[in-house]
Amino acid sequence: MTGNRTKRMLHLLRLLAERPTITARELSERLTISRRTLFADLRHLRQQKFAIGYHRRSDIVRLKVEAHQPPLLEEILEAVRQLHKQVCTGTTPDPELIQQLLRLVNRLVRLAQKLHAA
Repeated sequence: MTGNRTKRMLHLLRLLAERPTITARELSERLTISRRTLFADLRHLRQQKFAIGYHRRSDIVRLKVEAHQPPLLEEILEAVRQLHKQVCTGTTPDPELIQQLLRLVNRLVRLAQKLHAA
């Protein structure tokens, strides 16, 4: 993945962490990318096991989480902010921060899978 795409993906995750339900139109405008690129990025994130739901026709994009789990979202948001800052400033991303983010996202995925199974 290229540096620009990495930055864009981190920005996308940050936007979804801030607003778990948002329109594809707003996301594409805030990221200054086409809807086609947005949906390609969303597909890529889902392939990486991020619990993101979307339907092109409804224009709604959702980060699938349990509503009563805001501390987890806050932890993810903070880790994404720190990583985004490191990437944007050209600093080598901290491996411990990446591992922390992966652990948090895995927790989020497990919660989404429980919701989906229920």
